[in-house]
Amino acid sequence: QGNAALAAEDDRQFNPRSLVFSDQLFNGRAFELRASFLSHGYGAGGTRNGQVINPTLSGKLYLVLRSVSRSYYQYRKSWTRHLYNQGTKGEGYDLNQLLFLGDPSPMYSNVAGGYGVVAGYAQQAMQLPVR
Repeated sequence: QGNAALAAEDDRQFNPRSLVFSDQLFNGRAFELRASFLSHGYGAGGTRNGQVINPTLSGKLYLVLRSVSRSYYQYRKSWTRHLYNQGTKGEGYDLNQLLFLGDPSPMYSNVAGGYGVVAGYAQQAMQLPVR
């Protein structure tokens, strides 16, 4: 059910920086989610002087789960598409990319007349074992 939720959202084409998905398919029930990620501290391995070097992961791996407001969910979905549309790549993208590349894309906002909820969420973080 968890992976069905990710498939239903199908944001992979937008290269999301985090997974944002609705709980509509499993609301109130336990579910299993399987996903794989490459971290910034990941070494791909390979060979050196004929010796095999296994892939390595430096640092610690954390999973952060958030229960977010509907407004935050809608904003993050539109932000993911906006970043993709602007052609931004990597964590250290140039802010000018946001201003001068790509076509405008609709952004969700519930702020009107200076009032609105920008974000609301509760989160839990846990360290994961590295295998």
